[in-house]
Amino acid sequence: ENTASDIHKILFLEIRGSCPTIVFPDVDLKEAAITAASAAFENGGQLSLSGSRIYVHRSIHQSFLRELS
Repeated sequence: ENTASDIHKILFLEIRGSCPTIVFPDVDLKEAAITAASAAFENGGQLSLSGSRIYVHRSIHQSFLRELS
């Protein structure tokens, strides 16, 4: 907070690239698969804000994998 006001910039703090995509059972699987795949590669490594992990509820895990492939 103190540094951001000194340099007049927006400051983003990274947590070692840990930005999970979390998929719950009530989701539209097709849309979730498209979004998760896009989030994983959207920044092309330029920022550590991409969806580096995908956590899927076990009740839809197999269906999600089929949709993702």
